Amino acid sequence: MALPCVNKYDYSRGWQTLWPTDLTLIGVEHDMEVDDGLIDELLACPEPFCTWAYLLHQPSTGGVSHYAQRLGAKPPAGGDWIREGVEWCSFTGIGFCKITAVARVRPLKEGTWQFVDCQVSKATDVRVHVHWPPVAHHHLE
Repeated sequence: MALPCVNKYDYSRGWQTLWPTDLTLIGVEHDMEVDDGLIDELLACPEPFCTWAYLLHQPSTGGVSHYAQRLGAKPPAGGDWIREGVEWCSFTGIGFCKITAVARVRPLKEGTWQFVDCQVSKATDVRVHVHWPPVAHHHLE
């Protein structure tokens, strides 16, 4: 199902609609590399929450690209951006991820599109499995 996002809350509301279901959710943002094989790999993974590694670019990074996953405290507290090959993280951007019903332990709160990943993190308790190699993130500006 494609969820069109017209206003700043549509992305959050789309996730909220599916969050309380028993469905396994695959999130793929519009600017991510995607194909059936990449989706199949997430679905075959036994972990309840997993993500493809991908780079974030400016302006969200302050000019230095880094992976969208962190180790350590969950936002807004921070943590350290992962390095290539790290298999687990405590926080991930949700540009290309899988979240099963088992991982969704609290209601998902509404937020603007920029902070849906933080709301997802607050509504889950499991560590996130990271898949490699990184997929392309075409948001370069």
